[in-house]
Amino acid sequence: MSAEFKPQELSRSIPLVSLEAIELEEAVLGAILLDPDALAAIEGLTIQAFSISSHQQIFRVMRELHNSSLKPDLATVAFRLSEKGILKQIGGKSKLASLLDRTVHSYSVKQHAALLQEKYHRRYLKDSFSQIAQLAQTEPDLSQAITLAQAELNKMHTVTVDSISNGDTRKLDIPNLSTTVTSVTQIIKLGLPDWEEQAHLDKLQLTSGISKPSFAHLVASARCANDEVMPSDWQQISRFIDWKNATLDFNQVLPDMADDFLHDGRILN
Repeated sequence: MSAEFKPQELSRSIPLVSLEAIELEEAVLGAILLDPDALAAIEGLTIQAFSISSHQQIFRVMRELHNSSLKPDLATVAFRLSEKGILKQIGGKSKLASLLDRTVHSYSVKQHAALLQEKYHRRYLKDSFSQIAQLAQTEPDLSQAITLAQAELNKMHTVTVDSISNGDTRKLDIPNLSTTVTSVTQIIKLGLPDWEEQAHLDKLQLTSGISKPSFAHLVASARCANDEVMPSDWQQISRFIDWKNATLDFNQVLPDMADDFLHDGRILN
């Protein structure tokens, strides 16, 4: 009887990391340092998605700070890394500062994080299939080989498919988004009390299928659009500004008293 074989005992290959992949990882980390709130928008991104060990350690600390309700900004991340005794190991404060040079706009971090996670999934799938192929060649017991291969396939499903469904990578439904934007605008224009408006917005967010961070950006944009100065407002403002240059016609303003005012004005210069 063959010894029990564990899939994790198969040596996983060390992938060659491209310069583009490294820059992508640095861009995501830099965006979080610049805007710590961006981390909440990429909950589906895993530590394993980072291929560089120092990047994994930095992101792990960012996650720990976020889970402790602390902002993972530059100073706080540096302090926590130093506290753990790994600040020099990851390249020191200069490494963290260099990440800011690679940063992307916080609105783009979600897209970059999704791409980073996808690359990790593809690497994992490729590596797992290689392990199954190796298993088919090295395991003498065919029944055992099938059992272990099935276990590896189940693990692949958990790591890839389940994590994708738990993240916010659903396909964008344009008609639904358009309807949601219209509904948000209508709610804001009602001028409801804050608590009542928020209750309507919370209910709409749940039915829209849009994540809370994305919905918050949508509401903020709708508020900006609602608060914009309209053309009629500009006309009214212009009239007030130009009022000092206007000529006052007493005959139109005070027709009954105009002659007396004009007479006195001429005498008094």
